[in-house]
Amino acid sequence: MQVASLRVGVPLSERQFDKELGGYQEVGYRKGKKEFFTCGSCRGELAGADKHGRAKNRNNPLFWGLEVEEKVLCLRCVKKKYEAALTWRKRGYLKDYLKRGYK
Repeated sequence: MQVASLRVGVPLSERQFDKELGGYQEVGYRKGKKEFFTCGSCRGELAGADKHGRAKNRNNPLFWGLEVEEKVLCLRCVKKKYEAALTWRKRGYLKDYLKRGYK
């Protein structure tokens, strides 16, 4: 089941717990034709995969092999909170993504 959700990414309609509001909110929203997702940890705004209604795989915790309650995480939060839990190969991917300037 994890592999299937990893391949398709997180859809806009998924819900995650919002710590500031104290309740569940949708993970994303639309602005015109573009889709944006909010980080489950820092509430940062992340661009979605173009017109597919899904988060990019690099913002999916399952891509990093993390079993956390957040559905979408920005790369800064992955580095800050979960870098020690990543495999050496995933740490290398994270380093490359951050070097390229991705969020």
